[in-house]
Amino acid sequence: MAEGKGLEEELLEAFARAFAAVHRMRMDRLLAEKLTMPQLKVLAVIARAASAASGRGPTVGDLARRLHLSAPTVTGIVDRLNAAGLVERTRLAADRRVVEVVATEAGRRLLADVFAAREERLRRAIARMDEDDAQALLRGLRAFAETVSADNGNGGAADNRDGGTADNGNGGAADNRDGGTNGGSNGTA
Repeated sequence: MAEGKGLEEELLEAFARAFAAVHRMRMDRLLAEKLTMPQLKVLAVIARAASAASGRGPTVGDLARRLHLSAPTVTGIVDRLNAAGLVERTRLAADRRVVEVVATEAGRRLLADVFAAREERLRRAIARMDEDDAQALLRGLRAFAETVSADNGNGGAADNRDGGTADNGNGGAADNRDGGTNGGSNGTA
């Protein structure tokens, strides 16, 4: 333990460093695709919603509620994803006022590529770890996930609904460390 620092503070710092390193893994591919983290999160929620039991895409209002963003902010993000050919808007046949957003094949392929690239980089990093360190990390991460899940009231079930990142079920928009995806309607995402 570093002089003058408690275990809790060191864990928080180590977690922040690890989170930032994993975040950068995803950002490399996003930058190549000219996609922002908020756009990736919206795309992931759209793709996941359409693959759920209903088979329907979410509306902008659904996305705004799920991601804790304003409808105008989500509309701007969806506009940019649509212009990039990653999502499409479709009117519901039963109620033409309802517009759903669905991921295109290109959008689903991009998500799969981003998550596969991140997983491969994580696998390479883990493979370089000492066996004892990897086992200790596994035990620590399992204990941490159980503790956080219990605090969130879901009985210890870890959440992995965004296609590859553990989050709080809202596409990862629980904090502002990723450039301001939690609320606001500045439309800059």
